[in-house]
Amino acid sequence: EPDPAAVAYGSAVPTTLSFEQLSVADGLAHSTVNCILQDSYGFMWFATDDGLNRYDGYEVTTYHHNPEDPHSLSHDRVWTLFEDASGVLWVGTYGGGLNRFDRNTERFTRYDANDFQNITDEPEEYRNVVWAIDEHPPGTLWIATYGGGVVRLDPASETFTSFTPDRDAVAL
Repeated sequence: EPDPAAVAYGSAVPTTLSFEQLSVADGLAHSTVNCILQDSYGFMWFATDDGLNRYDGYEVTTYHHNPEDPHSLSHDRVWTLFEDASGVLWVGTYGGGLNRFDRNTERFTRYDANDFQNITDEPEEYRNVVWAIDEHPPGTLWIATYGGGVVRLDPASETFTSFTPDRDAVAL
């Protein structure tokens, strides 16, 4: 029989939920998780302060920055995750810019502040902080950066357009 409270709100939500906990002991790279995403393949992705983790329900795979591998994650402090309409995983870092993950090769394509147009005079470590990623319309990504404003990306052409705030016009 449905829970009367659930029926009152228009859905038959189960009244008991089951949780599974993952920790560093289970393979997470770090205990600080900045973002969690379940992708269209069912994988759980965890953006941590020491790398990116993928959980398949059984084991954790960790991706780290390797300074000698240009196809590794650009920075170990992962801040945000986004899967676009075509199923591409995008990874925003705190200091390494934006990454596109290729599921077939398990390699990353890196985009940093030098790829963005019209970047402000902020120090590069701030320009390479990606706070959030979204998509609208499908095929157009919007990237919120710390010092570089909002950046529009057309992934098909890899064309970036930066929209930076006019600091003189903003009343603080």
